[in-house]
Amino acid sequence: MKRWWGPSLLRRIVLTMLAALLLVWVALSLKDYWTFRQDVRSRESLGRVTQSILDSLQGFDSPQAQAALQAADRVYNDLRRRAEPDAGGALLFRLGRVDGTLVYVSPLASGLPDLSVQGNPERVSFQGMEHWPVVRQNTQWRLAIWVPVLEDGAALARIGLDVLGYVLLALPLVLLPLGLAVWLGLRPLHSLSQRIALRRPEDLSPLREPTGYAELAPLVDAFNALLERARRQRDAEQAFVQDAAHELKTPLAVVAAQAHVLAAAQDGAQRTTALQALEQGVQRASHQVNQLLTLAALEHADGALPCETDLVALAREVLIELEPLTHDRHQELVLQSPDRLCHPVDVQALRSVLVNLVRNAIQHGAAGGMVTIGLDRSAGAICLAVSDDGPGIPQVERERVFDRFYRGATAPSSAGSGLGLAIVRRAAQRLQARVGIEDGPDGRGITVLLRF
Repeated sequence: MKRWWGPSLLRRIVLTMLAALLLVWVALSLKDYWTFRQDVRSRESLGRVTQSILDSLQGFDSPQAQAALQAADRVYNDLRRRAEPDAGGALLFRLGRVDGTLVYVSPLASGLPDLSVQGNPERVSFQGMEHWPVVRQNTQWRLAIWVPVLEDGAALARIGLDVLGYVLLALPLVLLPLGLAVWLGLRPLHSLSQRIALRRPEDLSPLREPTGYAELAPLVDAFNALLERARRQRDAEQAFVQDAAHELKTPLAVVAAQAHVLAAAQDGAQRTTALQALEQGVQRASHQVNQLLTLAALEHADGALPCETDLVALAREVLIELEPLTHDRHQELVLQSPDRLCHPVDVQALRSVLVNLVRNAIQHGAAGGMVTIGLDRSAGAICLAVSDDGPGIPQVERERVFDRFYRGATAPSSAGSGLGLAIVRRAAQRLQARVGIEDGPDGRGITVLLRF
């Protein structure tokens, strides 16, 4: 019962079929009503009955014609009462010779007036009831049949009831084969769902279902594509965990070693040296953990809604924040931009891009050199460029440096965590931006260019 009353494909099909049968019933009823109205206007059916009776009287004398019409009167009215028990009034007959001699008139219609063929009206009133009269004559007889008028509402109701009987007869004949076809058609889907339900959680192999049904092929293909994405995600997460554990071993080992040295130090100089090394190890481990958390947040959380932001002001904040990193290397940070540049962006994603690009440029740029940050709007796009004057990155490595934990051949072992550009690429995807690496100014260093 719950499956029937809840969202159900079978229920939808059954209700659709019932609605279709309802429309068929309405359409057939209106069609028969239209035919009825046309027949009333033309008097074609009633005219044929009148003419057939008139033809059967050809050659009869008056007593024979009177007896025949009296029998026809009784038979037609008995049939009418049986077929239409609620029909109001009876059929009225009037037979006369062409010279005007009256031969027969229905017992309930004494005083029924004579109507000529030329004066045949659409309706006549007799004994307080409206009738449709039809008159036909030949060389011997003139016959008039008067039929009680059936009003439009009653006619439509009667026609609707007649058609409804046929629709109700057709209902099981349609629904039973349809229900069987739907049940048989859904069996492969039920089988497929059972096979999926019996799978182990770690089984991400493609689904091979020899259904033979073309309609299920897109579902199987879409499910296999989902499994493939999940498998790639799982493999990437496993590699990420393994790489993260490997990368964290070194700074943690340094922290442990320097802590041991600090504990065993005999004089103040040894303690100072060990304490500085311990602080550096802690800072590196902390930085690596923060980078891992940033990358995880970018990969697994939905992006914030873009809000109108002054990109120049945001860049200045980042440069002020990172300026202390340039002191030991005597570097200069230069911002080349208009005074204001407003654009709707995901602020956190763009901040991650700026922080990591500027930090990388400071670490890999030449001592005493310059790190340039450029912001501009060109051809309807925002362009962000961060340049340094360091050793640069070989052309063959410029795509790989965006991989997690990858360090170029020219990078010192102590430089960074190998996550900065991976964070930049993921944040650029959230910004719907393109990121690439080009040669730096005058062919020295590199320029990381972001367009969004």
